[in-house]
Amino acid sequence: ATANLATEGLKTQPLWLHPFLLDPGKTQLRPWLKIRMPTFHFTETEASTIGAYFAAVDKVPYPFISTEIQTNPELMTVGAELFKTAKCADCHPTSNVIPPGKDPTDLAPNLTLASQRLRPEWVLQWLANPQKIFPGTKMPTFFDKYPASVFPQFGGDARKQIQAIRDHLFLNVAGGKRAAAPTVSTNE
Repeated sequence: ATANLATEGLKTQPLWLHPFLLDPGKTQLRPWLKIRMPTFHFTETEASTIGAYFAAVDKVPYPFISTEIQTNPELMTVGAELFKTAKCADCHPTSNVIPPGKDPTDLAPNLTLASQRLRPEWVLQWLANPQKIFPGTKMPTFFDKYPASVFPQFGGDARKQIQAIRDHLFLNVAGGKRAAAPTVSTNE
């Protein structure tokens, strides 16, 4: 099997990709499968060059990026609702255990790694239209009427719904970091 590297620079966080390139067996995205990316024995410089290349192709910052999520309670609540409604955990386990009755080849990557591995802005694009990024992916397109949505939350605004799912995924499922609330200055 081959990996689709489309949007790899936009998709992965540089500080996750670099050690992964050095030792792909250390981080298992799908521990239930025996298929692994081969170890190429890259040097530190080679791994950095590859990471910089992916970022340059996708025109995204490298190597330092912010992965903090700026959100609010309403987004978090709606994100949890939509995560459950879309049955994300049916295909994306949140542990390294195969759910009962599931074929390991049908399972997608473990979502508990999302906040360490994925760039927050890529998740927004992915959820909006996974087929546009990886044609033929098993990931369903839940927002095929984008920017409208079949889901009622936020008046059917797919953009806000997708942000809500991403925020829930990064903070509640994957233990990511919440951005500090903006400070309000008073001119006294």
